[in-house]
Amino acid sequence: MRIIPLWVLACALPLVATAQEAPQQQQRADHYIDHIVLGIQDLERGTEEVHRLTGVKPKFDGRNAADGTHSAIIALGDKTFLEIRAPDPKADTSAIDPELAAKSRDRLENYAALTPFGWAIGTGNVELSRNLSTRAGSRVTDTFEGARSRSMSREINWTWFGVRSPESTVSPIFVHWHDAKKRPQDRAPGSCELTGIHINTRFYKVTHNLIAATRIDAEAASSEDESLTFSLDCPRGEVVFEGVTLTSR
Repeated sequence: MRIIPLWVLACALPLVATAQEAPQQQQRADHYIDHIVLGIQDLERGTEEVHRLTGVKPKFDGRNAADGTHSAIIALGDKTFLEIRAPDPKADTSAIDPELAAKSRDRLENYAALTPFGWAIGTGNVELSRNLSTRAGSRVTDTFEGARSRSMSREINWTWFGVRSPESTVSPIFVHWHDAKKRPQDRAPGSCELTGIHINTRFYKVTHNLIAATRIDAEAASSEDESLTFSLDCPRGEVVFEGVTLTSR
């Protein structure tokens, strides 16, 4: 089964370094696409739909107490994974951070179908990535620690920061996993590959500069309507996720 993309990219430009030091910093920070996120109201329904479309059955990856969500994942090659994220009905509401929930759990409640929700750039050096993002024209958030509980009391931990300005729903976060041997994708089923991330944004110049500075494989286009599109090559053919519309051929 194949999914037809409904987007049209405009104003795309070749991605070039924004400063002479970008290639050197990229080498030291080791930027890459870490993961993409599909959001939905119900995790079981989301995993079933991903399985149907891709031919790969996602594996449950744990619960995030801070924002009250839970996730399932599939690997997209050696470094990248797809996360299906949904509100966790078993979450301890007293442990949820209201600010984080507003950006994650509360928004997910509105997604009746799988919807591109976010994406993350992996980094080997958080401080270098923060500096590089600032020089590319972005204002970044503070650095935070994240954790997700898995089965048998095991936990996976990471450090992350986001883009605070421009304030956009399609800006990436940066993530660094504490233990290279406990990355989510290392325990996830595979057979799909990420073939494209397409970003429509009102803040094209800053987004383009950030992509160019980190030298990751993504495309940006100028648009008043912001959206993300993810393209995958899977056992059941090409799959493209955009908005809430899924069309097969």
